[in-house]
Amino acid sequence: MGEIDISGYSIGELRRIASDWHGGQGSALYSFASTGVAHYPWEGMMEVDQCLQGLDRGIYDPEEIDQLRKELLILRRYFELEDNLQSDDEEDEENITTSAVASVLTKISQITEELEDRGMTAEASQMHEVFIRVAKTKEKENIPTNPELWESCKNWAKDKYDVWPSAYALGAASKRYKAKGGKWKKED
Repeated sequence: MGEIDISGYSIGELRRIASDWHGGQGSALYSFASTGVAHYPWEGMMEVDQCLQGLDRGIYDPEEIDQLRKELLILRRYFELEDNLQSDDEEDEENITTSAVASVLTKISQITEELEDRGMTAEASQMHEVFIRVAKTKEKENIPTNPELWESCKNWAKDKYDVWPSAYALGAASKRYKAKGGKWKKED
């Protein structure tokens, strides 16, 4: 798929799309729909990805799915561009590894949610255990250079998110830590 052109869409139109799809007042799409500012664009991308997955569940009119998918992809592209603007230009090997682990955590979280939606609670519980093991492994790989700031960011995420640890909560804590100037070093 080629790059998606969002130049024909105003912020107002993007906000309307976000308002059609948001997951409640705590969601990134709701925040964007309300303010027009993408505070945490990576959260918006993850939420749009979940909406895109939902299109294939047979809930929507098949004749409307192409248009809905197009709008969601345009919104996702906007969040990607915003994320690129907010990210540091430096992307060293450590950041790539952290990003890969975060991606795995996100997929595990999505699978867990899907299992719960299907009533497969035992399997969902097992996936949650896998998630916790991977999340703990990630924590052991990198050590914050400012432990007090990292603890503050984790506490903020624990207050903001219902589930800890989770891909969303850990991602939010990491992003906040980085935004406040926190750095990571490898464990000795």
